[in-house]
Amino acid sequence: MKTKEEYQQRMEAQLEEWSARIEDLKVKAEVADAQARRDFEAAMAEARSKMEDVRQKLEELRQAGDEAWEGFRAATEHAWVDLTEVVNRALGRFK
Repeated sequence: MKTKEEYQQRMEAQLEEWSARIEDLKVKAEVADAQARRDFEAAMAEARSKMEDVRQKLEELRQAGDEAWEGFRAATEHAWVDLTEVVNRALGRFK
């Protein structure tokens, strides 16, 4: 089992990686046709919302005591799964 700090670091590193990949896609979307840009913007709005959910859960996790972090971890994992699905779907559509 990972410690609270290891878990947080792993999640934060993944958020940074996805943010960078999304920025790369944003550049590609700028030269795409109008419909592709609209689709991209819709996908990114959903991804930003899910990323904010994960960031909020990570903040709650950061503030949780060492004894209580497992409960917060479960909520964070749920938000993480949602985010993963949205980001992977967006990355697949806009490569």
